[in-house]
Amino acid sequence: MKKSDEARQKIMHATIELLSKQGHATIKEISDMSHVNVAAVNYYYGDKQSLYNKVIDYVSEELKGNITKLIDGSTNDLEPVVKEVINIIYHWTLKYNGVLKYMIGNNSQDGKEAFMFNHLFYDEAFSKKIYAHLEEYTGIHDQELLYIKYMIIFSSFAFPMMIEFIRNEGTLNDSMHATSLSQPSFKKKYIDELIKVIMD
Repeated sequence: MKKSDEARQKIMHATIELLSKQGHATIKEISDMSHVNVAAVNYYYGDKQSLYNKVIDYVSEELKGNITKLIDGSTNDLEPVVKEVINIIYHWTLKYNGVLKYMIGNNSQDGKEAFMFNHLFYDEAFSKKIYAHLEEYTGIHDQELLYIKYMIIFSSFAFPMMIEFIRNEGTLNDSMHATSLSQPSFKKKYIDELIKVIMD
């Protein structure tokens, strides 16, 4: 790995770690944690906002890459695919909880939520791949209906992701723990109902 690439990677990982720990990060803190001087951080990423956008790029691409790898190697059986996609999104949410917290807490200022939403929902290559597999799984060829199914799927994943985010913040009533995707019985029922909606 080139020295410049290694420095960029250190900066990226330091930013993610700081966001995970405290929900924000200064260039000085990023520099200290990454052991890359402030001038180099600014040189590689321009400014803090550009760096944060690159972090969102990075975590979004990781999620899309994992989902793409899964569906490319899948069979026509929808249930295990849906189950594994839920697992992927669930663990991704836990891994990048700090990044999501930062975006949600600052979305009114610069549209970070929309920035990630565009990554996941309006990436043409990614969307077409999902459409193709949905068409194969469901036998539906109507593009408008496939788009609706696509919206339903990602809406169904987004809400549990938000619940886990709130739970990790400690602001969710403990009595709701049984409704977590970390609970096998709840997850199974959730997947069963989601598949019914997709296949209807």
